Amino acid sequence: MNPLLLSMARETVLWPIAATLAAIAVAALLGRRKIPFPLAIACGFLTGYSLVYGSFSFPPGEAQGWIPYFILAALAAFLPDDLGKYAAWTRLALQAFLAAAGATLLLQPLLKHSLPLLLGSIALWLFIWLCIETGRGAALLFASIGNAVVCATTGSTMLGQLGGVLAATVFTRIAIGKLSHVESAVAAMILPSLMLVGHAYAGTMDLATLLIVSAFAAEPVAKWLKKPILAWPIAFLPVAIAASIAIRDYLSQESSGY
Repeated sequence: MNPLLLSMARETVLWPIAATLAAIAVAALLGRRKIPFPLAIACGFLTGYSLVYGSFSFPPGEAQGWIPYFILAALAAFLPDDLGKYAAWTRLALQAFLAAAGATLLLQPLLKHSLPLLLGSIALWLFIWLCIETGRGAALLFASIGNAVVCATTGSTMLGQLGGVLAATVFTRIAIGKLSHVESAVAAMILPSLMLVGHAYAGTMDLATLLIVSAFAAEPVAKWLKKPILAWPIAFLPVAIAASIAIRDYLSQESSGY
């Protein structure tokens, strides 16, 4: 295998999975699943982030540099939810606040000219979060994979790698079981951040991004139909279409010499 591709595979898949499994193993050894488990996704993603992006500064020099701080904010805000259970309105208020704060920080350089973009981003961010909270499984996994493909082919290789890190981490974690509230919060701060950075700064395809967002309707629809197993094919279809559109666009640019 090409040494560069092998290195990218290690950074994007191998080491994040190893870090996620290590956090899960620590949880099992301590016998306190509710407390250490939320660190699994965070540890896995931050391991890959440090290898792929490798920059931790405050304030960040680039938009994606906010993601580690978003993860810490999600852990701080929602760890008490798993320990003592928030009231539904408390959880929703925190979700809305973090979604608004995240979108504002990521779009800060564009705010003077793109207020509709900010408001739309906050709405979509909260929608994704509520859907992750409702289903915590199929759509999150497929959307993470689809976003990685879309970013890598039509936006930024680095964002594609970070998307791959999230996909590898989420796959490893949901193979163990359903996500808790705080784990959903961590994932819900990472994925919309990557999608928003890709859309606002790397020029990812609008149609592909919207198709990925639509995948989050899968689990609520499957629950409404009283057939939860349908969430997987319903979520997979729009993501597969988005990935195929992005790949086709990438190949057409390659063949035309760009």
